[in-house]
Amino acid sequence: MTMCQCGNVPMWECGNVPMWECGNVKMWECGNVKICQCENVGIFKCKNKIMIKTGNAIVDLSFEFALQIVAYTELLEQNRKFVIANQLLKSGTSIGANVREAQNCESKADFIHKFKIAAKEAEETEYWLLLCKYSHNYPFEESLLDKIKEVQKIINSIIKSAKSRH
Repeated sequence: MTMCQCGNVPMWECGNVPMWECGNVKMWECGNVKICQCENVGIFKCKNKIMIKTGNAIVDLSFEFALQIVAYTELLEQNRKFVIANQLLKSGTSIGANVREAQNCESKADFIHKFKIAAKEAEETEYWLLLCKYSHNYPFEESLLDKIKEVQKIINSIIKSAKSRH
């Protein structure tokens, strides 16, 4: 399967993901996300929410991750884990907000700065997820830890690439 590319950063790492075609529509499943592309417009569904895919790998991935964090923090709140749910909600959704803000930066330095903030928020998010993983009586979803590591890898690659281009 061919990976989409955004510079040198893989957009989706599909591996052995099932793929099928229905007329002009190609669909594949990446984790719990179903992606449908038809006429260069990607639409994907995550937990009964449908979004338009922008075609920018990190914008789409960080938005998808934010939606997963929203769902997970709702689960934490149902289990009366309000403080960590609030911290995780703020840091986990801030990643995508900063990535999105970087798309309209005023300079290269501003672009790098926004991505550095996103990287810091990703580190904080990983911390809260690890705290949930190792705390007694906390629900935990391992897929979120895998996803944040993927997000961090891409963000760090973008920062490194942006710094090296003069």
